[in-house]
Amino acid sequence: MDPPAVRRGGADRAAPEGGRRLRYAVGELLSCTRCTGAWSALALVGLRLHAPATGRAVTSVLATSAGNDFLHSGFAWLCSRANAQAQVAERSSSARPAAAARAA
Repeated sequence: MDPPAVRRGGADRAAPEGGRRLRYAVGELLSCTRCTGAWSALALVGLRLHAPATGRAVTSVLATSAGNDFLHSGFAWLCSRANAQAQVAERSSSARPAAAARAA
């Protein structure tokens, strides 16, 4: 298999490997996340038009995956909030005995 048509350059930017004509154009389209998203959406619409039952199944799987990502993000946010509150409570409880020892 040939090496990819793009190489990573700079921070998070893809730089074209070179190539000519079609290879260059495909490399540009595949390295652009906006373009990849648009092409994927177009392919999904085409699938829904060509084979509606299969398109519904694929759409259902993708929607379930998106719901899972949303729920996971919420769970991660709740966990980080709980950890932050636990750290604050731990600091305040460890500061109280030190203040009591200084007062005595």
